[in-house]
Amino acid sequence: MIIKMGNIEVFFPKNKIYPEQMQYIKELHEVVQAKGHCLIEMPTGTGKTIVLLSFLVSYQIHLMTKEEGYERIQRNGFKRKEGIFKIVYCTRTTAEIEKVLEELKELYEYIKTYIPDIEYTGLGLAARRTLCLNPDINAVPSLVNRRCRQEKEACSFYKEYLKTAEGMPSGIYTLDDLKEIGNKKGACAYYTARSSIFLADCIVYTYNYMIDPRINDLVSSGLGSNCVVVFDEAHNIDSVCVEVLTVHINRACLDKAWKSLSDISEYSVSKSLSLNNRNKEKTAYNKGKGIRSDFSSLLEGHKSSRKFTSLVPGTLRSINGFISAAKRIIEFFKTKLKNVNLTTETTDVFIKNLENTVYVDFSSLVHLSRRLREIMGELEMHGFIEDYSELSRVCDFCSLCGQFKKGFSVVFEPFNSYSVYEPVLHLSCLDSSIAMKHVFSGYNNVIITSGTLSPISIYPRLLDFTPIKSVEIDVSSKRGLHALIVTKGSDQMTLAMDGSNALSSTFSLRAEPAVVRNYGNLLLEMSMSVPDGLVCFFPSYKYMEEAVAAWTESGIIKKIMECKLIFVESFEHAETERALDGYKRACETGRGGLMLSVARGKVSEGVDFSGCYGRAVLVFGVPFQYTESPRLKKRLEFLAEEFGIRESEFLSFDAMRQTAQCVGRVLRTSTDYGLAVLADRRFNVPEKKTQLPRWIQRHLEETSVNLSIDMSITQARQFFRRAPSAKYYN
Repeated sequence: MIIKMGNIEVFFPKNKIYPEQMQYIKELHEVVQAKGHCLIEMPTGTGKTIVLLSFLVSYQIHLMTKEEGYERIQRNGFKRKEGIFKIVYCTRTTAEIEKVLEELKELYEYIKTYIPDIEYTGLGLAARRTLCLNPDINAVPSLVNRRCRQEKEACSFYKEYLKTAEGMPSGIYTLDDLKEIGNKKGACAYYTARSSIFLADCIVYTYNYMIDPRINDLVSSGLGSNCVVVFDEAHNIDSVCVEVLTVHINRACLDKAWKSLSDISEYSVSKSLSLNNRNKEKTAYNKGKGIRSDFSSLLEGHKSSRKFTSLVPGTLRSINGFISAAKRIIEFFKTKLKNVNLTTETTDVFIKNLENTVYVDFSSLVHLSRRLREIMGELEMHGFIEDYSELSRVCDFCSLCGQFKKGFSVVFEPFNSYSVYEPVLHLSCLDSSIAMKHVFSGYNNVIITSGTLSPISIYPRLLDFTPIKSVEIDVSSKRGLHALIVTKGSDQMTLAMDGSNALSSTFSLRAEPAVVRNYGNLLLEMSMSVPDGLVCFFPSYKYMEEAVAAWTESGIIKKIMECKLIFVESFEHAETERALDGYKRACETGRGGLMLSVARGKVSEGVDFSGCYGRAVLVFGVPFQYTESPRLKKRLEFLAEEFGIRESEFLSFDAMRQTAQCVGRVLRTSTDYGLAVLADRRFNVPEKKTQLPRWIQRHLEETSVNLSIDMSITQARQFFRRAPSAKYYN
């Protein structure tokens, strides 16, 4: 169908459009015309992606068909109009890239029925290990990046790409399409995609290509400001920004960094090069440009940045000078790691201690990261960058410390979460706005959207920007969700340890056998009552391990296995993938599956359980972050001082957005239905309930909150008895 929005015809490849989808289009229209940034929450399973693509692509086509104000130009063998904005669609995972491209392809084919000769190009970009076609290089996935750089010049696929590098013709190309075309032509799919993004009308890639300055400078810096940048599923965007700029150093990292310096020294001698020669210094800079990854793009206009000269100090201009300074810094880090006491310090204190101990001045620290890249370029060591990642990490640590007076904290943790001596020095980023500053200032429109942005008012404070719109879109009709809040165990007396008979999973109560036993009984009863797939979320891996061990000992796991096959999320990516495959097969065959997962884990952030794969979601406990973490404490202090965000406010906000994300895993379409069980008394606190998205709040009726386990099971069985037959979900 075609929808008129002002003078724009919006191509929408569906037979029906819902009121919430129409409102989404209206909000997008106003934002793109005004050239500003916005936050839009739209419930999961309401077709957010296709609506977003339909409007933006239709707007592009509207501009393409206008004669005035645009000049059609010829570039690399195909045509594109100058002045038309580019869509840069950012997702969290590679799997989501494919989903977006499939929907874009569906839209493209639909538009072609109206405009057969449309010239439009959309494609995705992913890591080398995803797109590499050379069987000799991709045999070991973990080594693909390194071997690709080392063997690029000799790779037959890369050589063929150089012969035919002229961009992609009109069409939509998924990652599988790029690989298929690459195999047919014998040309590298990765470099074909990377070179084509500047000429494509729509590109889809993961957050890091836009947020991480080390990748952005290499891949995205040439896109220009006339872009509409979309961050989809962006409820955790502040956490992504913080992690991108956080650096961790342990003893193994320092040992490898030291070896890297020795290798550079030997390599430089064999090449007989010196940066004392001015002409060679210039050549080195030009060779290093392609792999530079300093943080200059983050500094412009940011309130936390320091003032310093852009010139590399004389002490670092020679390779030997750089090596000498870096070795002294590594020795300083090794001394820090010998401590047995937890410490935190500001970047100012850290720099002063380093300067006084190893006599490396502030100006050298600032340029350490940049200088490493230039030396790698001079020595033509592009293929060995992966081998020097630990040395790069040490240099990044120092450069970020030197460049930012606020927004970072140096935290030393001698013991891991299991109280084992495993010293790590963290440069912990506290300010998520640092990574987003260049995005907001560099592009005309930035759209941050998700199904779980409530409360939406906190994001402008966390990311330090002023949106022209902040919109929470509610669904027009009741969806197939039945939400329950369980606060009481079956055995009322044994759950009175906190002065009430409430069911909870607070850190002080988790070790209590009564709490674990009641959670086990709830899980067993739900396994017997829920058809097909049941997905459970725990606050942490540690709590999940303890609970499963207790349930195994008490025989609960054995009883659950009679109803459903059990699969468990793991730290290991490949192991989790195998568990998910097994879980889905169990659901498809009618055996039924139980997926035990962790809030903030892979399953909660990037896996959809539509249809039979997710008939119910069970959240054990409010997924608060571990507040005794020293890095979290420093961030909470920073947010309170700089942005006026109280500790309790942020922790509650973060926990409830994670809860909403878990619930959203089981409602993936407008006709889907499922049960959501929130098992913790704290979910029943008014403050917590109001922080959930509206599309969840409206399903928390008076009769479905503050329930005992027995009452929740009764309601669950009633829901599933009537859901399919009564079209409860329609």
